Amino acid sequence: MIFFESGETGAHQLYNHTDAPCIFLDIRTYIGHDICEYPDSNKIIIVPNGETFKRDEQHNYFDGEENIHDIWNKLSRTK
Repeated sequence: MIFFESGETGAHQLYNHTDAPCIFLDIRTYIGHDICEYPDSNKIIIVPNGETFKRDEQHNYFDGEENIHDIWNKLSRTK
């Protein structure tokens, strides 16, 4: 049994250093969602649904949001 901590301290990789076949059994439980980072391939994967993103395509949270201060000011005046 192998346990990997969450976060960078739990980073791990399975690699067969021989020419012989390697057989392993991967049993896991998912409670909620998990984010896996792959620094070698610059990817992020959301599990268990498997959505995969490239880190190079990261966007600012407010990209595409125009006039945010005006919207908040308008909302605060309607209360």
